[in-house]
Amino acid sequence: MRLWRATAFLGLLGSRGVQRSMCAQVGDWQSAKSIYEFSAKDIDGNDVSLEKYRGYVCIIVNVASK
Repeated sequence: MRLWRATAFLGLLGSRGVQRSMCAQVGDWQSAKSIYEFSAKDIDGNDVSLEKYRGYVCIIVNVASK
């Protein structure tokens, strides 16, 4: 579980573009207590709350490119 949390945390920090979009969701992203306070875009561009995945093992991967 500890490895999963570290991986998720590093995944969030590794993507500057994702960080910027998440800042708008949580007033101060640094005060977020968990990944469940954020949402991400799905493959169709729809917002999906990460709360949907509570109780599941999640791997957050930055696959964005320029």
